Amino acid sequence: PVSEAISKFHSEMRSGAAEADTTLAKLLDAHPDLVNDVATGGASPLHTCGMSRSNQHAAAFLIARGADVAATDTYGYTPLDRMASNNLAVGADALLASGAEPDAHGPPFDVAMDAEAKDVLAVLEKYEERVVDKPVTKIVVYSEVEPAVAGTYLRRPASEIPEGFRDVCVDNGWDADATWRKLNGGGEDGAWFKKDADASYIYFNRADKMWWIDGPDGLGVYKGVGPDWAPMGMSTAWRAIDGGSHAPTLAIYRA
Repeated sequence: PVSEAISKFHSEMRSGAAEADTTLAKLLDAHPDLVNDVATGGASPLHTCGMSRSNQHAAAFLIARGADVAATDTYGYTPLDRMASNNLAVGADALLASGAEPDAHGPPFDVAMDAEAKDVLAVLEKYEERVVDKPVTKIVVYSEVEPAVAGTYLRRPASEIPEGFRDVCVDNGWDADATWRKLNGGGEDGAWFKKDADASYIYFNRADKMWWIDGPDGLGVYKGVGPDWAPMGMSTAWRAIDGGSHAPTLAIYRA
């Protein structure tokens, strides 16, 4: 249903529909977790935007609704790689303007060169470095199996230590401040994310290079490998600490 809604988005907008009235908007209103749904080949909705000239026009809308600009599919390709391989400049610009890494897999420049994607090459030349003024500001976690960590998380500075993290350190006789400085490493400024309803939190662990979703008791529930500046949206990027097959989906909102 997501790919079909994406394919309709541009034509609906050209016909005069408001964004909120498009099939895609209505689908995400009803099922917001589908913004980072996993399709065939491990593709995210943003990857689907990179499959056709029409689809690319839904990229900016999806990003605004929490799509992960750094998602990787089964083949290790990002949405930007897909835009580059199909010479989709509008979609590439939407991704790069929202903080996608211009030197991701390949990098995209090489993909664009191989595909003789002149339009995307022109866009890439505008973004020599990743746009850093579009940081993640909010995350919404969807998890039916682990409702304790489901909910909305807001960005917090590195100078604050998660309550649960501090409690675990105290229980183990560790210096909480020193341990936090050693392990926390999210993005350029060490930002982490606290759940608005309780003490659950999300942070990037510098030691194992993984993002962790910890419950209110400070103990890990999910973890996964990803860039330190981009928590992962798709369930395929996460694994449960208890060894189960369940995994969350995250909506990633940027400034």
